[in-house]
Amino acid sequence: MKRSLFITVILLLVMLSIAAPAQNQPQNPNTPRRGGQRNSGGKWRKLDINNDGSISRAEWNKKPRAFDRLDVNRDGSITREEIRARKGRRPGRNG
Repeated sequence: MKRSLFITVILLLVMLSIAAPAQNQPQNPNTPRRGGQRNSGGKWRKLDINNDGSISRAEWNKKPRAFDRLDVNRDGSITREEIRARKGRRPGRNG
């Protein structure tokens, strides 16, 4: 009796230890959020290599002209605020 209870408890603990990490997995950054918005945090983290909150020209791996368009204040780095401000002015995309 004690042996079967012991085995049951061990199996239960093993199952819980396997299931717990799966619940803590971060949400896929490309899955739509409420309202149809996508979470761009994953893309930002990939570009912001040193995690300083901005993307420098050295971290930028896309077209240099795109960096220049996004770097609104011309300080050599792109912040999330600059990207948000740029998104608000999309219609000509050259301004």
